[in-house]
Amino acid sequence: MRITALVGSLVIAATTVVGGPLASAGAADGSVTVHGLRFPLGSPVQLSFVGCDGLYSRAPETLAPRISTDADLGQRSVAYDLAGGNAVGTLAYVDSLAATTHVGLDVKAPGGTTGVAYAVYQPAAMRGTATLWVGRASLAAAGGWTPVDALGRSFAWERVDSRTGTPLGGAASATVADFTAEHGDGAGFVTVGFGCDGQSFQIDALRLDGTVDDLEGFDAQVGITASADAVSAGGRVTLTGSLTDGFGGRIPQGTLILEASTRGGGWSPVAVVDASGGDPQVEVSPTETTRYRFRFADRDLAPGSESSTVTVTVAAPSMSPAVTSPPPSSPPSSPTTAPDTPTPSGSAPGSPAASPVPSTTTPEKSPTTPSQKPTSTPTGSTTPSSPAASPTAAATTRSPGGPSSPRSPAAGVAGAPDDAAAGPAGG
Repeated sequence: MRITALVGSLVIAATTVVGGPLASAGAADGSVTVHGLRFPLGSPVQLSFVGCDGLYSRAPETLAPRISTDADLGQRSVAYDLAGGNAVGTLAYVDSLAATTHVGLDVKAPGGTTGVAYAVYQPAAMRGTATLWVGRASLAAAGGWTPVDALGRSFAWERVDSRTGTPLGGAASATVADFTAEHGDGAGFVTVGFGCDGQSFQIDALRLDGTVDDLEGFDAQVGITASADAVSAGGRVTLTGSLTDGFGGRIPQGTLILEASTRGGGWSPVAVVDASGGDPQVEVSPTETTRYRFRFADRDLAPGSESSTVTVTVAAPSMSPAVTSPPPSSPPSSPTTAPDTPTPSGSAPGSPAASPVPSTTTPEKSPTTPSQKPTSTPTGSTTPSSPAASPTAAATTRSPGGPSSPRSPAAGVAGAPDDAAAGPAGG
């Protein structure tokens, strides 16, 4: 069914498909974990933001919810401190009001707080019109965590024009079961909220029949990448971190700690960087092979989480010795001409002897005269060589890194922790 309400300049609209999977969302064990107020797609449960004096009398107010580690279910809950006159809580869409048995939540208000519940539906006799039945019941809670269920309470009922919010006549007060038995059943929604008196409170465990939505903090997802996985000693590498809420959104006021570990030792902090506005980068210059990771410290906002690790390998300097040839310790082995070798034809007596050029072939004999003793250059001598260039270490492989919700005439945007968008929460 489609329900639309227009109240002055305030437009509150909700679209829902009754029956089918919408009314049966939840895990097999009846629990649903809600991270950062992002309810599962198609969930029949959302957050409501309604007026305390009437469904259409919500006062203007900017909500500032916060996540608390004081929880009734799981590890965290959501806390509000309203100005008074409005209520925040659960909104449950149902395809049969008469068949619904439980709608409520757990609330904690150390100073006590008051709230309101609404049951809104359209029986078969009103279909095709803009008229709805709206029932209202006052609520109160005090002390520690208290479960509050709306459907066992007596509601004051009246017919309302959903286009203008104008009352069209009332009916006797009755529970939901008694009223639907007399006036007929239909699809609709039920809200339960607190904060009408302006006292601070916390909510958790939003209940709809057999399902319970556990309000938890953000689900922090931490990632890391490196611009290189091997460098020479003192070389520079850029490490890039990421911090998201599991839905790809930024975590408000989120910070990351870059940590390093060498030689299999423990982790030491390198830098603290802001990750709420984008992916932070840190430049490092390791002098030895080092592992790095980004870590999100445990906070009320979200539990702690770590990235996978990346290893940056640092190449060791070369220790190869220079190679030289020892000087010759014996007379050259290359042949020389004998003193009494006759002078070849065409050679002038007394001409100087020619020294053979070192080569891979046998040197030719140098012509001499009988009075000369030719010499030859040693063929195997070398000069000391320069040290060989140091080889570069091979690169190593880096370790891997790791419905628009239906809006209700009774629902409003219930905000997101730390003013971050945290998913659909009603109009």
